[in-house]
Amino acid sequence: MVLVPGGRTRIGIDVKDVERLINSEPEAANFAGALIAETPRHDVQVDSFWMMVTEVTQEQYGRFVRTGRALPLESWCEEALTRAAIEFTAAEDRAVEAGAKTKRTFDRRIWWTENAARVDWEIPPQDRLLPVVFVDYAAARAYARWAGMRLPTEFEYQRAVRGDLTQNYPWGNEWDDEKFAATNALKEKRGARAVGSFPAGRSKQGVFDLAGNVWEWTSSPYARYPGYEMRVFDIGYGRERRPINAIGDWSDEQRVAVGGSFQSSKLMCRATVRRGTERTQSAGALGFRCAASARAGVDLARCVIEDDFDVQWRPRVDGYVVEYDPSNTLCVDGWRKTQGAEGAPPGYEIVEDYRYVLFAPVLQIKAADIGAFEKRSLDEPVPLGLLSTNVPLADPPLDTGSYLIAYRAKGVRRVGDPRFGGAAQFGKAPIEETLKLDVAFDHLIFADLRGQPLAAVRASVAYGPAREGQMSTLVDAAQDGASRVIQLDADLPCLTTNKGFSISLTLRARALESEPEWRR
Repeated sequence: MVLVPGGRTRIGIDVKDVERLINSEPEAANFAGALIAETPRHDVQVDSFWMMVTEVTQEQYGRFVRTGRALPLESWCEEALTRAAIEFTAAEDRAVEAGAKTKRTFDRRIWWTENAARVDWEIPPQDRLLPVVFVDYAAARAYARWAGMRLPTEFEYQRAVRGDLTQNYPWGNEWDDEKFAATNALKEKRGARAVGSFPAGRSKQGVFDLAGNVWEWTSSPYARYPGYEMRVFDIGYGRERRPINAIGDWSDEQRVAVGGSFQSSKLMCRATVRRGTERTQSAGALGFRCAASARAGVDLARCVIEDDFDVQWRPRVDGYVVEYDPSNTLCVDGWRKTQGAEGAPPGYEIVEDYRYVLFAPVLQIKAADIGAFEKRSLDEPVPLGLLSTNVPLADPPLDTGSYLIAYRAKGVRRVGDPRFGGAAQFGKAPIEETLKLDVAFDHLIFADLRGQPLAAVRASVAYGPAREGQMSTLVDAAQDGASRVIQLDADLPCLTTNKGFSISLTLRARALESEPEWRR
C-alpha cells in the first residue's frame, strides 16, 4: 500500500456539469440518473489513509481462497468442470438408453456452486495478474479483513484520484483512448488487463487503474449527497427537443462501486461516478482493492465491534450499554508477504499471512476518581476495553479471538444485588468462584464476547493525568525466540477532565510456525 495524504476534498459535480455533459456527450442522456447522483458538489474532510497500489489480483485472492474462507473462481476449476461435464453427459446418455424420456444438460454454474469448495483448482498463469472478479461485497470485505485491511470509502477513492484538485482522472483531465486506462475505447477488445498495464494512468502516489479495468467495491452506501435534488433537463433543438428526467435511484442497502471498467466509456470512468450495486452482485467487470486507516488496528477493531459483538451481549454499566472507541485502538501487527508473478508493477506484493494483537478501549469509564472506580468494580468488574488477536496467547492462556477486559479491585464483594446488567456480564456465578480469584489482589478479568469469564491476571490500575497509550512487541530472548512478548500500556478516559485510568499489561504469545514482519 501507499499513503494517500488527507485533506479537504472536492466531492461530486455541480448540476450545471450534468447539464453540460447531457448536451455534449452522445451517451450521457442514457445515464442522467447516474449523473445526477454525483450532485451537488461539496467538500469533505478525508483523513490520510493507505491504499493498495493495484486492484486485488487473482493470485492475491487465491491465497485467501487456500485458507478455505472463500470459493475459487469458476475459471480456476476448468479441468474439474470439464471432467464433471463429461461424466454428467455420459450418465444422461445411459439414462436415455434405459428409457428416460428427457436428457438434462450440464449446468456449469450450479455444479460449481455445489462442488467448488472441494475440488482441485489452479489459477491459469496468464490470469495471475488480472484483477479478481465475480466477487460479491461480502467476499471482498472478508478478504480485506483477512489481509489486515478494509474496503475504501467512495470519498477516499475520490481523494486518491483528485487530491486537492477537481480533475476527472488520476492523471488529469486529458484523454487518450490507448494511453491511460482499460476502457471500451481501446482498439483491442479483450476484457480486463493485467494490473498496472497503463503506467501513464497512475495517480500521484503511484496507484494504478483507478480509472477503468474493473469497477471497484467501496464500503459506502448508495445514498444521496446533502442538498441533492432531482432535475429535468431539456436536450436537443427545435422539434427534436425533449425532456430528460434525472432521478437518483437510492438504496442504503446497495454499495457504491467506482472507477468504471473495460466495458465503460470515459464518461463513466470519471472520479465522481457512483454506481449503486447490490451487495450480492458478482460480475466479470466488478472487482475491488483494499485500503486501511493510518492508525494500526482501527479497521479491525471496528470490524469486531460492528460484526462480531452482538449488542445484546455487550456489557452494561448502570443499565447503559458500554461504548468502545476504535479510533484510539492500540495494536501490534505484521504481514508475511511474497513477490508476485513476473511483470507485476512497482509496490505489488502478495499477502501470505497477517497477524495482530489489538486493544480497543472503552469510550469512558463512569468514575471520577480511583476510590469510586475500585468501589464500583467490587459490585461488578468494570469494563476497560476489547482485546482481539489472531495470535494464540500463552499468558493469559487464550486462543485466537476477541475478548472483553474488565477490572476487579482487591477486596470482598459487598452483600447485595449487583448493578443493573451485572449478572449477564460475566455469568451467573460470582467470578471469584468461577476463576478462583485471590481477593487480596487486583485483577484484570478476560471474558468472551458473551461475558463468560475465561481467565484473570493480577494487575492494578493507576489514576492520574491523561497520556498517550502504546503497544509494543519483542521476542523473548529467554525463550530463544520461541515466544513473543507484547506490552500494552493504555490510558482510559474518565469523568474528570484531563485525568484517566491507566493499565499496564504484559501478554505472551505462543510460537508461530512463521513469524510475520511486525510493523510495531
